[in-house]
Amino acid sequence: MLQKRTRVAVYVGVGLALAAAGGGSLLVSPGQNAPMAASVRALSQDTGTLVDDVMADLAHDA
Repeated sequence: MLQKRTRVAVYVGVGLALAAAGGGSLLVSPGQNAPMAASVRALSQDTGTLVDDVMADLAHDA
């Protein structure tokens, strides 16, 4: 029983941390999350560029 409670606590803690990082938390004002949002946007653009490059390489090899 203790292990199940520990797992639930970990899931809740991770969920709260992700919500705070993503701007979904009511405890953090949107102005404080602006740098984080910019970083997430930049990372998603970089990831999209990487995926495009990999797909182009695969298409070229085919």
